[in-house]
Amino acid sequence: MKRNLAFALGLLLVLPALVALRVLPWRHKYEVSTKTASEIVTASAGRAAVMAGMEWRLKSITEGVPQQGARPIPPRTKVAVAVYSVKPVTAQAVKWFDDPKAGLACPAVAVDGLGRRWKATIRRDLVPEDGQHAYGCVIVKDRDENVPLPLNQERTIRAVFVVPQDALRSLGLEVRVSTWEQGLVRLNR
Repeated sequence: MKRNLAFALGLLLVLPALVALRVLPWRHKYEVSTKTASEIVTASAGRAAVMAGMEWRLKSITEGVPQQGARPIPPRTKVAVAVYSVKPVTAQAVKWFDDPKAGLACPAVAVDGLGRRWKATIRRDLVPEDGQHAYGCVIVKDRDENVPLPLNQERTIRAVFVVPQDALRSLGLEVRVSTWEQGLVRLNR
């Protein structure tokens, strides 16, 4: 009887611990990816928005012309090329750009006037490389070393989207800023 009781108590303690070890890492990843923004700032045309010590500005959203030989895009869609910038204006923001373990990420999503959303495409054959813009707010030199961004120096970022024809005229950007907190920067034209 005591042996069965000890076994049952052991199961009551060990089983939840094993489940927690398997579930908690996935739960954290889920919470980070679905967490709503704790702060939302909006910048209208030509103005900057400041979040987490970083200044964000929409430079342009233009229609891109697919390169010669590129795979075709779906019918009734257009290529949209968005150029925006980020500039650290505080010492803490500079640290986020320097430290690859800081977790700084800033994926952009195109949003039209109807609220429809599109992630940036990873296709590099749609528009030619211009060598002037980064494809993310953090540029990684090596696996453990980021290209630093000094205080008050601007980095321009280019994101390419494939969107319906009717969305191009009202397109804006939403940039999810992930430092230790989640924030959302809306860049409208």
